[in-house]
Amino acid sequence: MTYLIIFCGAQLSGKTTLVKKLSNLIQVPYVSIDEIRRRLYGYLSSPRDWKNQEIKEQENNKTKFAYDCLFLFIEKCLQAKVSLIAEMPHLGSREHQLRRIIRKGKAKLKIVWCQVLNNEAKEIKKRAAKRLKDKNLAPIRKSDYLIFNSKNQRPSIPHLIIDTSRNIQDSLRKITQYVALTSR
Repeated sequence: MTYLIIFCGAQLSGKTTLVKKLSNLIQVPYVSIDEIRRRLYGYLSSPRDWKNQEIKEQENNKTKFAYDCLFLFIEKCLQAKVSLIAEMPHLGSREHQLRRIIRKGKAKLKIVWCQVLNNEAKEIKKRAAKRLKDKNLAPIRKSDYLIFNSKNQRPSIPHLIIDTSRNIQDSLRKITQYVALTSR
């Protein structure tokens, strides 16, 4: 059986950490919208970089194209019967497209929604400070998280909710049980 496991949630919600660990654990490759944007455009911007409406529209168009590339990549992998883990903040208006890709690829879809519940303000501040030190990541600040978190909508497709402020091993156990996979 071919699987597509999608991780969604606001920036700083812990998606990348979980995706990398799960990918290693179950030996399934992953792809990230941020990595696609970085490869296409270099520097990853954040809302503080969007000084005017024109720049904001340019960044939105870059993100839209990156999502187009991501979904094409997912479709091609599933057609080739390659299981994949994908990471993105949200599905947006692409749920219908995703359902079509899953049907066409005869794959099993599992979605994991990542969020921070325990000591949210403190945890997000800590994650934002750490992220600002990594030049390979978009410089997301706590204020950016609040914007993204308020805009991101959970998918209507059934999904597992993971509180990433909890123990990572417990989260990985819950995720592997949910996707009905074991390490190989």
